[in-house]
Amino acid sequence: MKTTIKILSLSLLAIFVITSCKKKTEVGPQGPQGSQGIQGETGNANVVSTYTIALTSWSLAPGSYAYSSEDVNLPKLDSAAYYGGTIISYYYASTTMSTMPYSDGVCTFMPEYSIGSMRVLFYFNNHSTPFSPGGAIVRVVIIPPAVKLQYPGFDFSNYSKVKETFNLKD
Repeated sequence: MKTTIKILSLSLLAIFVITSCKKKTEVGPQGPQGSQGIQGETGNANVVSTYTIALTSWSLAPGSYAYSSEDVNLPKLDSAAYYGGTIISYYYASTTMSTMPYSDGVCTFMPEYSIGSMRVLFYFNNHSTPFSPGGAIVRVVIIPPAVKLQYPGFDFSNYSKVKETFNLKD
């Protein structure tokens, strides 16, 4: 019982000491305005990045029915854009830009992304061994997360609309 009273007394004393020790401070008057700092470089972390890529080198994976393009370096495809932004690839088919994956009913062009790069797979829809597709033009648009949030529900499948909205240059 004596021990319990000692513990209770010490606990109350500790609570009293902790809660009663407050430092009183007063805010003084505001000081004078400091001098103007030097102008920094113009920049914007929310820049939409684009790449126009001519794919010419393809390889058929052994035992596969798909050709794979060479890996293409995309420096602006960082982890923020990869995980939270929007990455759209367009395949230049004849006279139009079509979103990828692109299929004409016979064959398909399918993008594969990783941080910092991408490649394109090409295959016949019936899974027969395809021929090398030769040259293909792909346009990649990378929208950072902050820009994506400014356009909720935006339809990125229409390249002309994307180009106009984000002032993309060919």
